[in-house]
Amino acid sequence: MAVCFLQERSATGARPNHRGSWLPPYQKYASGRSRQINSCMSSTSIQICRSIAEFLGQHAHRVTHIAVAHTPYKTYGLTERQMEDAIDKAKKDCRHFRNCLNSRLYGPKARRKPLQCQPLIIATLEGSLVTSDPHLTLHYNFAFGNIPAGISDGDLYAEVRDCWVNRAGQRDDIFFSSIQGDTSSAQGWIGYSLKEAQTKGNTEVWDFANTQIPYDAFAAG
Repeated sequence: MAVCFLQERSATGARPNHRGSWLPPYQKYASGRSRQINSCMSSTSIQICRSIAEFLGQHAHRVTHIAVAHTPYKTYGLTERQMEDAIDKAKKDCRHFRNCLNSRLYGPKARRKPLQCQPLIIATLEGSLVTSDPHLTLHYNFAFGNIPAGISDGDLYAEVRDCWVNRAGQRDDIFFSSIQGDTSSAQGWIGYSLKEAQTKGNTEVWDFANTQIPYDAFAAG
């Protein structure tokens, strides 16, 4: 089963995914030039954006894998109410994916000791601001960590894909990469995941309910 690892950049600076298409480079979001917040946003939105970025950034050194996973929910031509419904469906599906992955990686312990025996998952949901692109779907940016020892990158991808596609019923369109030991890339990824908040004021891009942080596992070492 194919796994997307970080590969050489194209002439545009983007990186290929396992389907051969191109994703925007996220490394630039680790630098100040791409983390500037839109000055037209309200002071409240700016503070929320900064607080979210600072909070999630504290966990960058714990991120070992990243992914972009597409839902089946297209945004083209949706009314505000229809978009809200699509977002709700995507979040419910993501919860199913998250519970599946927890169980696959940690078994029954994921329920008994959720603050220790669960993977780190940072989730942001993008795409809700654009209704003019007939090809765009709502999609998740994920950062993963606290993966049990002995699970290879290929095995983790297989579990992510099966839980996302076969169990949660989402599109088989996933970018996946290992960035273990590369905190700079992890910081960049978190910035990239929050770009709708930082540049367009969409502070709801962070899916708080589907983000999980196993604090006890990190406190133990």
